[in-house]
Amino acid sequence: MKTYEINITDIAELDILEAARYLTQELYTIESALRLVDEIENTISKLAYMPHYAFVIDERLRNLGYRKVNVRNYIVFFCIDEEHNVVNIERVLHGRQNWLKIL
Repeated sequence: MKTYEINITDIAELDILEAARYLTQELYTIESALRLVDEIENTISKLAYMPHYAFVIDERLRNLGYRKVNVRNYIVFFCIDEEHNVVNIERVLHGRQNWLKIL
């Protein structure tokens, strides 16, 4: 089975931290924030073995190779570099954000 290296961009790391910050500071649910971060990290780690999720619907982003996987109300956006066996985690955004504009 082919395995991929996982590369999480700095902006994606900030996205995850912002999601946790929002849950802890705005909704006062530390446990929920910890569970969300854990779920995101577990989902991302599984991409090392099975990264071939569906491409995003938007044609421009699909042509750039963007794929997505949902984690609760969040979407992990990533691209696969087959030549170097790397999954690049580009962003982790809430589903209600205007991710088409952000990406």
